[in-house]
Amino acid sequence: MYITLFGQSINWVAQVLDLVGAFILLFAYIQSKKLKFLSISIFAYFFFAAESVVITFSAPDSPRYADIIISSVAAIRNIIMIFYLKKKNTEMPLWFALVLLGLTWAANIPFFIPGLFIEELKWYFFMPCIFLTIFNLAAIQKNFYILKGAAILLEGSYILYNFITGAYIGAIREIIIVISIIVSIITMIKKEKKENILPQNN
Repeated sequence: MYITLFGQSINWVAQVLDLVGAFILLFAYIQSKKLKFLSISIFAYFFFAAESVVITFSAPDSPRYADIIISSVAAIRNIIMIFYLKKKNTEMPLWFALVLLGLTWAANIPFFIPGLFIEELKWYFFMPCIFLTIFNLAAIQKNFYILKGAAILLEGSYILYNFITGAYIGAIREIIIVISIIVSIITMIKKEKKENILPQNN
């Protein structure tokens, strides 16, 4: 299941799952309607969760339990948000978002403790959770631009995180995703100026 690429040993099955998930997420980010973004990105999170499961079983010394939980929580968040938007014509309540964020942070706590899964705590270990928190709080705002802006921060943080940790393939992927988000925002603005409309939730 492992191949050598750019001097790194890579699980090709996990990479394929990650690549498919990234393409789906990229496609989701270019949507101009929030419901479409939420619906499409659910599938991306399933692929990311599957990738983490494959890595966990193929490399027991480097478990990805936190990533499995994070991706699963993200998919659940989207499903709940879709329910509120479709059935109640409103955003998911803040308390619900905070509960999901609590699960995300709880899943990562063991990875912040030296001696368990890490030898030494580094400042950049907190980056994913911090920017996921920003994104999750932005996701429940009515203005779709706020979500996309937070997405740029989130995916941008992964660029830095991947470069620091030496995951250069992941960094390149995130750069492409950030560019796609920026292009989608520009496209939405041009469309609104032309049609004089506001971002749509549905």
